[in-house]
Amino acid sequence: MRFQCPFCRGIVAVDNNDMGSDVQCGHCGEVVTVPCSRLATGAVIADFIILEELGRGGMGIVYLAHQVSLDRPAAVKILADSFANNAEFVVNFIKEARAAAKLNHPHIVQAYAVGEDEGVFYFAMEHIDGETMKQVLRRDKIINVEKCITIIQQIAEALDYAWKEAKLVHRDIKPDNIMLTKNGRAKLADLGLSKVAGDAEDAESDEVMGTPQYISPEHLTGAPMDVRSDVYSLGATFYHLITGRFPFEGRTATEIARKHLEEPLVPPQLVNPEIPIAVGQIIEKMMAKNIKSRYQDAEQLVDDLRMVRRGKRPPTATQGVKPMPGQTKLGITVSATKRQLQTQLKTINMHLTGMMSKSQTGTVADLDSLASLELKRQRRRKLLFLAGIVIIAGIGAFLLYHFYLAKNLHQPGPGKPSRPGRPGRPQPDQIVKGPEGKPPEPGVHPNRPSASPYVRRISKLLEFYRQNPNKKDDFMGRVDDFIEAFPAPRSKFEQESLNELLAIFVPLDETLRVDPARNKLESKYLSDLEKVRVEKQRKLEEQRRLADERRRKLEAERQRKLEEERKRNSYEARRKRQADKFIASVNTQKVVIRSKVTELLANRKFDEADKFISQDFSPKVVMPKNPVKAESIAVEDFNSWIKVLRNGVHKGITMNNLIHNGGDKLAGLGMELRGNLVKIESIKNGIVDVKSLTGGNIDKIPFRKLPSKNVRIIIKNAAKKMNDDDARFYYYMVTGHFKRRIERSDPRAWRKEYSAFVTSYIKHKWQNASEREKRELKRKYESLREFKKATR
Repeated sequence: MRFQCPFCRGIVAVDNNDMGSDVQCGHCGEVVTVPCSRLATGAVIADFIILEELGRGGMGIVYLAHQVSLDRPAAVKILADSFANNAEFVVNFIKEARAAAKLNHPHIVQAYAVGEDEGVFYFAMEHIDGETMKQVLRRDKIINVEKCITIIQQIAEALDYAWKEAKLVHRDIKPDNIMLTKNGRAKLADLGLSKVAGDAEDAESDEVMGTPQYISPEHLTGAPMDVRSDVYSLGATFYHLITGRFPFEGRTATEIARKHLEEPLVPPQLVNPEIPIAVGQIIEKMMAKNIKSRYQDAEQLVDDLRMVRRGKRPPTATQGVKPMPGQTKLGITVSATKRQLQTQLKTINMHLTGMMSKSQTGTVADLDSLASLELKRQRRRKLLFLAGIVIIAGIGAFLLYHFYLAKNLHQPGPGKPSRPGRPGRPQPDQIVKGPEGKPPEPGVHPNRPSASPYVRRISKLLEFYRQNPNKKDDFMGRVDDFIEAFPAPRSKFEQESLNELLAIFVPLDETLRVDPARNKLESKYLSDLEKVRVEKQRKLEEQRRLADERRRKLEAERQRKLEEERKRNSYEARRKRQADKFIASVNTQKVVIRSKVTELLANRKFDEADKFISQDFSPKVVMPKNPVKAESIAVEDFNSWIKVLRNGVHKGITMNNLIHNGGDKLAGLGMELRGNLVKIESIKNGIVDVKSLTGGNIDKIPFRKLPSKNVRIIIKNAAKKMNDDDARFYYYMVTGHFKRRIERSDPRAWRKEYSAFVTSYIKHKWQNASEREKRELKRKYESLREFKKATR
């Protein structure tokens, strides 16, 4: 694992087995405690340093983090183990998070990165310095109408952008996932549940992702989802924010889901009378159970909300708005029972109590009267409806008899004389007989102008049927031939004869031909349906088999890798222990060299310190054969460190010799000393020879008794003589004049070594000091944080 050093802010990498133990920072040399878990404060996940926990959700924990590469805050969601162990879920999670990362909108929380770090799956996103609408709702109970409209409009704009740009469906719109910044801007968060429209769902999973109080009906039934499903959930959120209660409530998630599917929505105006009617119409359209009755895209919703904010009528929400079938203006169901009416009226009465005084509130008796009145109205409507049906049926029967049946009944059938006295039909004594006094052929009407071949052919067919009632197939074949030979009648009399034939033929055709064909088609349809079901079942079984095979292969591959890792484990563990031991010896060598140098400098043995640091230390740090990367880095770091230490100590000692025993190298340096203008003649053994510019004898003044102003002038000019801007810093280091902190202008290479060097120097000074000297050291170094480390 990796974590951030609390002293130097460097990133330290350690083994997971070192959690909770003390290690030495490879950057500053301080002993630090490793965090006790991968997600503790200071731990590093990919490019993010964990700072603190922000909250917990169904999918994992959200942490406030700092992104190292871009130096900015971020919110990092760590996927829970129950989800991280599901390979298919992780693949979909990463794919959908990457799709969400492509979105860039002012009302969408920007996604930064998604990935995996040593088994930890994370999703980094923009950190919003604000609160969720759930927190606002918990505090304020009900959100102001104007403020709520603005928030919903901004989220609708975000949904419209996500749908049009990437076909993304959020699937979990709720107050928890709507962030409100400090300047009042709403942002849509948590696209972890988002789904690209058209992507296949997992056929083996029955889990419905979402929140029951805001979930859309098609989400519950498994129907295809698009932006209209998010509009429904946003409508449920709108309802909750503006009324202070859920649109549907129940004791269990199943009961709430059933109400989403079946129960009508109580208009929000009945819950909160301050809600404008136009806003209520928008919410009811957003939460229409039929997806085709809702806003067909979020852009329509945004347009209506803008119209409402301008005080105008929302065109889309009110287009085609009619009272629901079977409901009164108060929302009472006409077809309800008396008990249901009482319940509905009680609900309305409760909603209206905030608008009326106690004396105006209805009683139970009032409710019974209202229920009875409503039932009477219901019965009256039913009676009127039935009466209308009877009247229409009577008129239809009269027209049918008058225009069709009356004409057919007034015409005599074949071989049947007209009834006496019946107008329009010939009487028995008026029937004309055929040739030689014989009756006419069946189907031939002698009173007609003439019997055409068409009519005679029909008469023969009818006669054949009467004489051979069992030869129905033969009869139907002959009728088929007749219809093929005579496609259509040409006169009224031929049409009447055809009607007589069809009266027999059509029922036979229905029985002998249509029914068997229909049954055959039905059997074929059922057979095909069964084949489809079997094929679908086969495909599901095949998918399960392939999934099982993939899991077996993955498990086999995992076992193979584990086996290979076990084989390498013993050698790598031994080699790692050797490398750790070598690195520890190198760090120990650093401590020994630093301690020796600072001891000599603390005792003002500058020449010995310079001689010691100038020697070759490479034999003490020998590179092992076949070194690993960590060993090579340790040797390179040591060589760089000793070079920096040697260079600094050497320059500091040279600077000290120039200032305290430089002879005439600083001669001619003018300065003001105790009110007089003087110049330096020479410096030897810490004694400064100065001469007044106006003439006179040479004064000898110990360097340590010079005023601090004159000391700074001498040190500054000595650095110029050495032509090295860093020389003053090195002089202060070797002589123990430490500052509270290292400045930006000081040598960059010494910033890592500074603290350890100061601590070691003060430690040696303190060990051999008397009580008076310790008091002096405490006065001089007490302000340094290294003083406490050196003296404890």
